[in-house]
Amino acid sequence: MSKLPPALLYLTIYNPTLKPTAPIADDDEDAEEQAHILFYTARERAVSRDRMLRQIGLAKALINFADMLAPEDVCENVHSQSRRMVMLSPEPGFWMHACVELAKSPRQSPSSKGKKGKDKDKDKGKEPEPEVVYDYHDGSVQDEYLRSHLLRGYEQFKLLHGSFASVLGTLGQQALELQLERFFTVWAWRWDLEEDSDFGKHLGLSLHPLHRAIQDALDKFASQIPQPSEAAPFLLAPPHFVPSTFYTRSSLVSSLPLFILSRIPPPPQLTFAPPNAPQIYVPPHEDDTKPMVDRFANTTMTATRDAMEATGSAFVALGNSMDVRKWNWPGYLTFGKGARKSGPASPEKTERGLHDGDPETDAAYRAAESATELAHRFDGELHVRIDTESLHDAMSSIGVAPRSRAASFSDDLAARSAERFTPSPPPDGALPDASHLTPSADPSSSAAVDPDALPPSLSHSISSQPPSQPPSCSPPPPTFFTYPVFIAPREDPQRTARRQLLYLVREQLAVAFLAPVNAEHSDEDLASLHAAVAALLTDVQDLIAENKVNESLELYSATKILQPKDKHIIITENGTTLASPGFTSRSEHLYNGEQLITEMDALEVFSRTQGPQHWHIARRERACSVYMEISRKETSLTDVDNELAGVVRRFREL
Repeated sequence: MSKLPPALLYLTIYNPTLKPTAPIADDDEDAEEQAHILFYTARERAVSRDRMLRQIGLAKALINFADMLAPEDVCENVHSQSRRMVMLSPEPGFWMHACVELAKSPRQSPSSKGKKGKDKDKDKGKEPEPEVVYDYHDGSVQDEYLRSHLLRGYEQFKLLHGSFASVLGTLGQQALELQLERFFTVWAWRWDLEEDSDFGKHLGLSLHPLHRAIQDALDKFASQIPQPSEAAPFLLAPPHFVPSTFYTRSSLVSSLPLFILSRIPPPPQLTFAPPNAPQIYVPPHEDDTKPMVDRFANTTMTATRDAMEATGSAFVALGNSMDVRKWNWPGYLTFGKGARKSGPASPEKTERGLHDGDPETDAAYRAAESATELAHRFDGELHVRIDTESLHDAMSSIGVAPRSRAASFSDDLAARSAERFTPSPPPDGALPDASHLTPSADPSSSAAVDPDALPPSLSHSISSQPPSQPPSCSPPPPTFFTYPVFIAPREDPQRTARRQLLYLVREQLAVAFLAPVNAEHSDEDLASLHAAVAALLTDVQDLIAENKVNESLELYSATKILQPKDKHIIITENGTTLASPGFTSRSEHLYNGEQLITEMDALEVFSRTQGPQHWHIARRERACSVYMEISRKETSLTDVDNELAGVVRRFREL
């Protein structure tokens, strides 16, 4: 039977030192306990107050009981047959508590094993069906992973809003509860405990394989920034990370690069586009809805391409032997207007210039009109460029209408798009000026358009001088994006202060740094910094391209191709990782090895599975920790130790 993955049951944040802010009723005995709760969310949509207080009260009791037995140790994890409870105190007085259900597999109930099919039918109306019994998988969830993920969520919240104590002291308890509700509700239910439990992601940010060469170029750029120690620049090449030497000396945590990684758009997908398809450009956006804007653009491009492809190619294959007016279009190209019935030409049809008995004309016109109506559904964020010449050629090649009429209709589309998609002026420094992307009329053209030959709904927007040449659709030059973040000094992690983050994204590469405190940048300073960042990104792109060429020229023998690859990952003293290509692992042996060498002061841990006979190794070195998986058969302990020593030696030679 299918295995159900682990799942979050509930998550809460509380502070036992808080007091009620409103008067307490005499009969309300739980008002003080309820005042401790700052945030609560559960898998059930609605949870009673009594159940909420019981769950949080159990966590408080476990922490207090462990403190009585061992004051120097804090209760962090509690195991049961089906659940894992994690308690984390990111700040003094504040606690984060999560309860997770283990992965489980349903099995047949013992009471129903002895019954056969006929007996089940007889007893079907007499006895209720037995409850489903589950077998829980103890190794499906690791304590270290749960704690690190909760801590990562806290660091993300502190980066965007400030520490719990700072928000409580400056804005009050109600504002803190509101910010926790907005952030952690979304964060908690995006948490996929099975997919996000990769051991490499758990350890930290992955260094780029060319991080040494890239770091030299990054340090050279950092020398051009005022106060580079406070700016702490770094570079991102998803999913890899390259810090500068100033970043490694700063108090910045991994939440800042992770935040920038979430704002880098995914690489574009290569799809077939007909030559007559319009091009859509989405300028960079600065708010949190950028992924949604990207999806909006992809949806618009796909639907518009479908309509234009139908105009230019689909109806050509039909020939003159089929009457498409007799087809019942169930809203596919009508967008809610309903299908048109075939019959004699109506006055409206004659006014539009459509020919009675010409199915290609009617269908092509409807397809182009649907594409225009689809474009009007979106706001000024999207800029549409319609290739009028290609649209004219496509319509005239199938005999849609006379040349003047087809040209005026295509020009109408361009003019309507220019009117509907002219962007509003952006705030200063927020977005680049993309007004030159909007199609406009060419003053040098002297061709006149007859408004009487156009539909009444479109004739009012036609200029007397339509564009004769399509404008260029080159994207505007990139500019810095800014975002306010909260940074805390190393000596006082709870005293967060607001800083300005500047970053630039180009083709899956991003460079980010913090603006100096109390420093004002002139336009000349920003222009020089922008030129330096552009040169840095060009150098990094050349390094990555050269490395790909060298990898493609490397020869592989049949033994290397067929032999299972050994996987390893090294965590450095700066908290970053350097892994072998394609490292992915969710092995509980690696998690156990990490716990033994970090908490039990073990030097090395070797473990071997009985099924596929794989080796799992964890070793603590002087300036790093190494974790390795060897999946080759008939590998002895000596061979494993030699492979591990070779990995450590190559890392020190970097």
